[in-house]
Amino acid sequence: MSTQPLAVLLWVAFAVLIAAALWTLLAACGLAWPGGRPMLVFCPADVSARQVDPALAAEQERQRALQRGIRDLEIALLERPYCPLPEEPEQAQVEPEPIPAPLPEPEPEPPEEPEEQPQEEQAELEACPQRRPTEVVLVLDASLSMDWDFDLDPAVEQRIVAADERARQLAQRIETLQQSGNLFQLMAEILALQQEHQAILRERQALERAVDDPAKIDRIEVAKQALTDVVQAAPDDVVFGLVSFNACGPPQHHGHYAPGERARLLDRIGSIGLGDFTALADTIRALPRIIRGGQSEEEPVNIVLVSDGKDSCGGDPCAAAAALKAAAPHAYVNTIGISVGAEEVRCVADATGGAFVQADDAEALAEQLVRAAGQDLPEHCR
Repeated sequence: MSTQPLAVLLWVAFAVLIAAALWTLLAACGLAWPGGRPMLVFCPADVSARQVDPALAAEQERQRALQRGIRDLEIALLERPYCPLPEEPEQAQVEPEPIPAPLPEPEPEPPEEPEEQPQEEQAELEACPQRRPTEVVLVLDASLSMDWDFDLDPAVEQRIVAADERARQLAQRIETLQQSGNLFQLMAEILALQQEHQAILRERQALERAVDDPAKIDRIEVAKQALTDVVQAAPDDVVFGLVSFNACGPPQHHGHYAPGERARLLDRIGSIGLGDFTALADTIRALPRIIRGGQSEEEPVNIVLVSDGKDSCGGDPCAAAAALKAAAPHAYVNTIGISVGAEEVRCVADATGGAFVQADDAEALAEQLVRAAGQDLPEHCR
């Protein structure tokens, strides 16, 4: 048998296979004859593609109806004849009424200044600095030096004080020699001391004449006037005591004066006389027997001591003040010095809790005494 027909047959078979493969690629899922009839189907049929969802079909029909309505409306609008709108008549322009200019605002009135409160109402807002004493004891130095001019030159006063101290020492020495019993042996020394003592006294008298100017005001007058002002300015419930000293030994106690006895007290102040010595220590030591209060905080006592010099009786005012503080803890001595020598009584105020004031101005002395007496408190504290 010849091999040529077999080769032809193989080539024909190979050509059919190639054609079938191409047909499969073109038909995707099968082979179809010309005309669209499928011959070989390899893909499974899509059941869901052949069955239409009713809801989807209704929605598609509704959209198609809506599109037809829109198209019909557009055609109707195009076929409608054109009718222009009637023109509105022009309105006359009305000018706006002018706005009146605002009236100028009145200037604001200045705020009324608050009325000053009476001093009595202002005082009610102040705190009372301390309890005001209702017992005040006035103690006046009535020694001869208080008769000197208030504005005495301090240098001249120092010379007089030194002469007094020297004379006191000579007098004590003479007295000691006379008491020794050897008068004949000591007669010459005693005579010499007596002559020196007399010379010092003459010098002192000359200095006193130089410092006693009748045209000037004396210390005692300034002090008495200041005490008078204190009494007149005091509240009605204050009881005053009055003490003066002008000799060695206990002072003169002039008594206590009730509020209704102010006139009698002023007369007594004006009648106080002068003496030779300044017994500061003796006077301070006697005060616990004179004052009525001072034992408790509820009954304080203010003592106002007016002096112009140191103790001339050999006493110790500072020690006496310490003893007074121990006997009367709530008695306060306020010292008013009206000379350079009065600086030595500062310790009296310090020991008793009082105040020391150096009075250099006669006009200010009364005010200083009012403060020292504790009577310058606000009205509601009195």
